[in-house]
Amino acid sequence: MPTRYWELAASPGEDMRTKESLRFTLYCVGQGQQMPLVRDVSLAELTEEITLLENGLHEIRAQAEKAWEQVPHEESPGTVNQENEPAQVWARLAACSSHQELQETFNNLPDKVRRDTAEYVLSTVNMFAGAGAFFAQNYDHSTAFLE
Repeated sequence: MPTRYWELAASPGEDMRTKESLRFTLYCVGQGQQMPLVRDVSLAELTEEITLLENGLHEIRAQAEKAWEQVPHEESPGTVNQENEPAQVWARLAACSSHQELQETFNNLPDKVRRDTAEYVLSTVNMFAGAGAFFAQNYDHSTAFLE
């Protein structure tokens, strides 16, 4: 059984019910507790509350998915991620169509990748032409960002 589930209770008793008198209470049950979320409401009110709960849960899921997408995958120790090797990163950066695109792409990299790539660029790339010159002129050593 799931750790959390829903229960619905109806009142009054079956022998005294009419559509006008029927009221619902929605419970969230979990960890041995039964917590009423809505109490003694009509079917229309219950439907509205369920819609609000569904919308809220969809929003929470969207927030969680957004947060999840912004975090990198964990790499096992000793695993080399070829995409984050400085030479590979620089090849992608040098292929950018503008200095602005290069700057945005570089600044969105993880800190360690930025610093390793900067070390590579500043020690091996021609600083007198093209993207290398832009990089050398705009790299901030203290923040590891292109300014």
